[in-house]
Amino acid sequence: MPRASTLTGSEPARADAWPAVLTDGVTSDRREVGLLPTGNGLLLLLPDGQEERLAFGELLMVSDLPDRTVIGRRSRPDWRLVARPRLPERERALLRRARARPARTAALYLAVTALLLGGAALLWFRGGPLLEAAAPRVPAAITRPLGEAVVAQISGGRFCTSPEADAALAGLAARLAPEGGMVEPITLRIADLPVANALAAPGGQVLLTRGLIAEASGPDEVAGVLAHELGHIQHRHATRMLLRNLGMSVLLGGSDIGRLSDTLLSHAMSRDMEREADAFALAALARAGVSPKGLVAFFERHQPRATKEGASGRGRDLFATLGTYASTHPPTPERLARFEAAARAARGALQPALDEAGWQALRAACGPGPGP
Repeated sequence: MPRASTLTGSEPARADAWPAVLTDGVTSDRREVGLLPTGNGLLLLLPDGQEERLAFGELLMVSDLPDRTVIGRRSRPDWRLVARPRLPERERALLRRARARPARTAALYLAVTALLLGGAALLWFRGGPLLEAAAPRVPAAITRPLGEAVVAQISGGRFCTSPEADAALAGLAARLAPEGGMVEPITLRIADLPVANALAAPGGQVLLTRGLIAEASGPDEVAGVLAHELGHIQHRHATRMLLRNLGMSVLLGGSDIGRLSDTLLSHAMSRDMEREADAFALAALARAGVSPKGLVAFFERHQPRATKEGASGRGRDLFATLGTYASTHPPTPERLARFEAAARAARGALQPALDEAGWQALRAACGPGPGP
């Protein structure tokens, strides 16, 4: 096993411990821990020097990705243990085996699985109108905690905030909202992350990054990206995507927030959803009297970088740092041409998205220099 990273507030873990991050599901704290195999389970090495033995029988394999293994706990639905890199094959096999259902429930399990798969297939292949109708009916008690979990997982709980910056962002979001208002309350935050991007999560959660604001040519560029994310919220794209990928299981009471969050982070928005969000953004900017040239600047700056990465065969898009779910701004020529046409056609009096004081407050939200 590789050497574990230094644990928060403690000496380094044992050299043979596997590095992992623990979220206990009770608080928002993320603790760096170490893992050791014990034959019939895992030994959890906590930052304060304490240890906890976890039997494979009480653990669940939530997801097994090339770069990480996500483990859940049967008795605590929101408890998550993320091992990076993923655990060795032996431990992963034992976790998968522990997830197996008893033979006496196999028939019922298969029947329910067939029902869910059938519903999921219907939603996937012919579910556009169904998803659009079903998404508003998923209760906020599911969507808001899910969106908060996605934001917490991506940001690591590191946000930039100040009264002036928060007021500037809130005012800008209100200016970009449609006349009848947004379909749900918006929670808008700045993540202290260097990558230039933004995302919209379920439950009205919108996240901009420090890198986006730092690289922006001006407030109109941030306004254009924010308007795009508000379009995802207005059309409930994240919830529709979740329903499409998990099918009827969500409607039947998907309450495992960690599992739903992992699903969202593993899937990108569809092209049709991106086009809907783009159309909303252009309409919002027109209503607010803000030039679409900010969106043009954003795409012009990132398109060469994305083309270069694609030519290098890296196989991942520009915003892989935030995961595929956050990759909502692929800088394609089609979209750039649409924004350029809108900028040329803009009529009437145009005003900056923020005044100078609001723009400077936004740029200063993360402090005088870049975060670590």
